Amino acid sequence: MTRKILFNPDKIQAVVDLGGSGLQVYRKTVDSTYRLTVDLEITSDSSSINEWLCSHVLRLTADCQHIILGIPGPVEEQLEDVYCPPLDASIALNIYRAKGIYIVNDTIAHLLICWDKTMASSREGSIITVGTSLGLCTYRTDNKTGLLDMAKVTSHEIAHDMTENYRRQIHPHVFPSSPTTLGAVFSMAALAILFNRTTTPIANNLSRVSKEVTKTIIADLVNSEIFAQWLESLNMCVISYLNGKSLQSYAHQMFISGGLAVVVSEEARLRDTVKRAGFILLKRH
Repeated sequence: MTRKILFNPDKIQAVVDLGGSGLQVYRKTVDSTYRLTVDLEITSDSSSINEWLCSHVLRLTADCQHIILGIPGPVEEQLEDVYCPPLDASIALNIYRAKGIYIVNDTIAHLLICWDKTMASSREGSIITVGTSLGLCTYRTDNKTGLLDMAKVTSHEIAHDMTENYRRQIHPHVFPSSPTTLGAVFSMAALAILFNRTTTPIANNLSRVSKEVTKTIIADLVNSEIFAQWLESLNMCVISYLNGKSLQSYAHQMFISGGLAVVVSEEARLRDTVKRAGFILLKRH
């Protein structure tokens, strides 16, 4: 799905990032970077997600005029609601649009939050988010100004691609016992399951894992070759996807964000593993 994004990122004052396990609010500072100001665990009741989300978004951003809400689903202008697999719920959009809030896929929200000089100097590239599911966003900067060209920013629904189409790219140790989606293989819960941790099934072959549990797997990630194989498989799957869309130039710079970036940032050896797998680690401010 490709759609031109009709907002000026320089004017955005706050980004609200809704993921499968939490809600974060990032506010722009005087140096134009985003700082995390609110971090909430998501409600476990999918039937009340709209009420929960609306109350928090409108209250936490009441003093901001230009706001972006990123949601984990395919956003199109004509849709009044969007089903988000990591939440197993549909998010109603019109109430936010009526308040002048821009709605984007959460990978685009990640792009804006993490944007820095390293990404800007790459001219074009991709950002891969690994959290409750898998996200992919490609971007390009304007040739004349060097600024992010929002008309060339695209989110991709790679999470729904079937693993059976990527058998040659996925190492046997990380391939599930039955065909499923890439989002179910390359997620924080899937990584936790590889090391026998407890997760909570959601829907669509996805599961949720708490932050406390993800912290317990850091030592396992350091001491096991499976993590490196998992990352290499992710790299090859993303490249295969981009090649299939004739977007191979966007694979020259691939940045990792999301819950995975938070976990590996805590251990130098994990950061090195990410680098060896062909990714550049991004950590939100």
